[in-house]
Amino acid sequence: MPPKTFVSALMLVLLASLASAQTPSAPASTVNWLFAACDNKAVIDLTGTMQRGYDIYLQLFRETQGRGKELSGLIQVPVDGEFRVSRTIPYPSGEILALGQFASIKIIMAREGNPKSTIYETIFDDVYDTCIEPAYGTTTVGGTTPGALAIPLVDPQTGLPVTVEPGQPIRTSGILKPGSGYLNPVFARPAESIVQIGARPSQAREQGRVTDVGLLFAECDQFPGANPGTLYDTDNLTVFWSWYARTAAQVRDHMAKVQYTILFETPLYPPQPFINVQVSPVVRRPEDRRFWVFYTVNLGDRFVPGTYRITYQATWTEPTFDGWENFGPGTTNEVLRGSCTFTIEKNPYGVEVSYQNPKWYANEQK
Repeated sequence: MPPKTFVSALMLVLLASLASAQTPSAPASTVNWLFAACDNKAVIDLTGTMQRGYDIYLQLFRETQGRGKELSGLIQVPVDGEFRVSRTIPYPSGEILALGQFASIKIIMAREGNPKSTIYETIFDDVYDTCIEPAYGTTTVGGTTPGALAIPLVDPQTGLPVTVEPGQPIRTSGILKPGSGYLNPVFARPAESIVQIGARPSQAREQGRVTDVGLLFAECDQFPGANPGTLYDTDNLTVFWSWYARTAAQVRDHMAKVQYTILFETPLYPPQPFINVQVSPVVRRPEDRRFWVFYTVNLGDRFVPGTYRITYQATWTEPTFDGWENFGPGTTNEVLRGSCTFTIEKNPYGVEVSYQNPKWYANEQK
């Protein structure tokens, strides 16, 4: 759904994966991470605050969500108080990620020396298409890294210096995405050396790719920051739209009265509605303290190259109120419309694709 009167300013990801977490325990511990799966190693930058007696533990896997071969054992990262630390984790001998392949990392916050006594645990995925250099040293003391040189940070899109911490977004689309965070954050990268042996990382990065590759906001044409960027026939596509209100009851009232018409226009078929739409629970998001519901559709991958379009329309059987504005019959907001246009290109990895999409969804319902 589009922000009605204002926009408050982290499936699949690309380049380096950015996220954050906060434990519910007191005193609070927080961790932000910037994770990149490379060809023969993984790099992760960690920042945050850790309560005394707790550390971070990491473990790498060959596939998404902790599946596949273990690429590392459980690695303890000692931290205390405010910390900034990087880890480079080499893969076992003979293990190589090809372009477009995934790895995942398990991130645990637990007691020192006892990783089973956890206060937070998650698994994060990244696809190999480029690598990053560690932003920090490997140990921290009082929030600083002994002997580490300060690396200037730049905006990856403009090349201009910025002052934010590595792993912290410079800007976002302002669109909350399912799960947590904002869609397509842009985050700082260490500046490249004046003298570089071999190809520069910036030359290896694919132009036009966004952070949340394949995550499509159904109204992306109306919000430039939600532009899905360059998409390949190897990318998995997920469409989402959403609604927020001041209270959970107001969200549920909207859900009871709304009539969505979301159509998928493809090069091969007439416009057709989505099937298998997943509806999230109503949740209060910490980013803006509002109540939200998210609608998602996983479209899969291996799409025929070409231009596609999603059209969005919301109407209501009766008036509804979101805590700020009225929507529905007899109001000034009787209908909301939007769209998202995107193009699928042939992947540059040399992967031969047996195309399976788009489909005629009527056949899927038989």
